[in-house]
Amino acid sequence: MSIQGHIAHDVIELKLASHRLWLEGAAEGQPASFAHTNLFGIDFSGQDLREVDFGGSGLQGVRFIGCNLTRAIFAGADLSGASFRDVRGAHAASEVE
Repeated sequence: MSIQGHIAHDVIELKLASHRLWLEGAAEGQPASFAHTNLFGIDFSGQDLREVDFGGSGLQGVRFIGCNLTRAIFAGADLSGASFRDVRGAHAASEVE
C-alpha cells in the first residue's frame, strides 16, 4: 500500500482528541490511525500515543520527544531522522530501533 498525501494539522488534532477520549474509555472516542500517511516533520512531542497505528507511514523528521508509545505500531514506517528522545512505553525502544 502506498503512502497517502500529507495530512492537515487540524485533522491530526481531531484524531488525537478522539484518541484521548478513547484512552479514557469514552464512547465517542476512537483509536487513532495514521497508517500509510505522510506525516513528514510533524511534532508529536509530549503526546500520549499509546496504541496509535503508524504502520507504513512516512515519519521522516517527526518528533516523538517525551511521548508515551506503548503498543504503538511502526511496522513498515520510514523513521528516517525521527526523534524518539525520552519516550515512554514498554515496547517503545524495540519498536523504533
